[in-house]
Amino acid sequence: MQRPLLFLGEGRPPQTTGAGYVPGSPPCILAYHSEHSDAVQTERTEEIFERLLHAAKSKLLPGQPLRLQWGAGSVNCLMDECGVCLYMVVARNTEYSDRFAFSLLKEFIEDTERYLSTFLTGPDAPRLPPTATQQQRLSAVVAKLQPGALNRSLRTRMCTFLEKYQDVEGLEKLARAADRVDAVREQMDMNVRTAMQNTEDIHKLEHKTKLLTHSALSFQADSRKKKKK
Repeated sequence: MQRPLLFLGEGRPPQTTGAGYVPGSPPCILAYHSEHSDAVQTERTEEIFERLLHAAKSKLLPGQPLRLQWGAGSVNCLMDECGVCLYMVVARNTEYSDRFAFSLLKEFIEDTERYLSTFLTGPDAPRLPPTATQQQRLSAVVAKLQPGALNRSLRTRMCTFLEKYQDVEGLEKLARAADRVDAVREQMDMNVRTAMQNTEDIHKLEHKTKLLTHSALSFQADSRKKKKK
């Protein structure tokens, strides 16, 4: 049985000016793992990724997903929330779920950013003003990296993520279970809201009952006074 995912990679789009900007840091692929059976197909995929990296800064906003069809397969891309790196996964066919593809990319982004954050401390950390944002700090780290600089460090991580998301049947079971949990949680929340509303209605009814009782007692007292007269 053919594995559905063929390529996973991370790249640097064109850098912009500002804190953390390093002149001469063109867009490039920083890390990738390919499951293509031949080198030619891997090279073609790299070319597609490089084109997307060149276009990413003007086409994609931070956190914005993108899905493209490429032949019989699909390409899913996701810019990280800081707009520093673009991540891409290629599926063998268009039937592969976008939900799983973007879930993979989000996990890969979170893991990679934790790794890149380790470069923000120590003697080799980029020198930035104290007011620098997280985006500027990560950008300063990424701007100094050479093409393929993260291949060795991220290879095991990329293989792990790909292996996890190759198992479509297992992912679908987990997704159905998660959907059931969400449905139960939503129903429980609705029940709690209904119970709270009912409790509120009961309190209102009790308050009205007390007012009516007080009015009745007052009426009786007034009636007795009038009778005595």
